[in-house]
Parts: sequence; C-alpha cells; structure tokens
Amino acid sequence: MRNFYFLQIPLGTDAAYLPQAVGTIWSYCNQFEEVRKRYKLAGVWWNKEIDIVEPDFIAASCYMWNWKITYDALKEIRKNYTVVYGLDGFDEITLTNDTRLLGKYSDEIINAEKLNTQKIIPASLQSGNSHLENAKLIEKILKGEGSESQNKVVAINVAKANQLYNPQQNIQELYNESLEFIASGGAKKQLKLSI
Repeated sequence: MRNFYFLQIPLGTDAAYLPQAVGTIWSYCNQFEEVRKRYKLAGVWWNKEIDIVEPDFIAASCYMWNWKITYDALKEIRKNYTVVYGLDGFDEITLTNDTRLLGKYSDEIINAEKLNTQKIIPASLQSGNSHLENAKLIEKILKGEGSESQNKVVAINVAKANQLYNPQQNIQELYNESLEFIASGGAKKQLKLSI
C-alpha cells in the first residue's frame, strides 16, 4: 500500500480551519476501489506536525494567505523529498510558467524554454465540468488523443518523475520519449496492464 500525505497549513496557530481542500480531494479519490486498495491516507498535516514516513505522494494546498508558511514547511520536507512548486500557482509542472523543483541536493527551475518547446497558455489546460468529463479527458490523453498542450504537461511530469529515479538521464530525452509514448497510445495500454 502506498502512503499519501496532504499538507494544508492554516493562517495562524490560533485559527481553527478544517483541511477542506485536502479533505475534499481525499474523499473524492477514496470512493474508487482501486484507490482504496493501493493507497492509504497516511496523514494530513494541518494543525500540528506529523511524521512523514516513506511518502509516495505529498500534496500541498497552498493559498495566498498561507503560501509563506507552506513554503517554509516544504523547505523542511525537501530535505528528504522533491517538492514541485509552480510559480504561477499550479501544483505540477505545466510549462505555463517557471516551476521550481526543490530536492535534497537540488533547487532547479524548469520551463518550456529549457525543453525547447513553446510556452503553454493556461487556458489550453482547462478541465472538464464534472468528474465524468475529467475522467474522459484523462482517458483521451492516455490514448494519445489529447491536445498538444495536454500531452506536453503529462509528458514533462512523467519525464521528471522518471528522472528522480534515474538522475543521470537527460530531462530533454526523457521528455521526448514520454511525448512519443503518449502520442502512440502506449500510456493507455500500460495503464490497462497495471490494473
């Protein structure tokens, strides 16, 4: 079972906020049997510190009012893990702007220019209007039928994840391989084999 952590820090220590954003995300994800079988919510860090043990994924809910506190917490977490921080507010690498990747031994900025590709317009990454539309959109991308922008965003996130496990590999080469894999429909085939 894979460990999933959420980070949602309130504005101040005297505030009593429920971790609404992360709670909503986890509640939605937990309705699917595949998620319940493979992942466990190992902790929500929102009003006190928790021990983060062997995380497979850490999601941070960051707002204008808590970004500095969240950023400071992520700097501590990065001593053992890589943190993805979109400088335009996204929580993944989108190629719409610079994304900062903070790791134990690295602090890098990744963007479209570094990959020799065009910057993506945020409006081209709009999601669907319902969970069903979003699921269909993801399936379309995995089948190789996504828009160029969608394919690029998925490809760079896959490439960077691969590079975390294989740091000697060139990000440009991994990105190009990921784009080809997605365009071929191989991602959908691989997902079917994994389920």
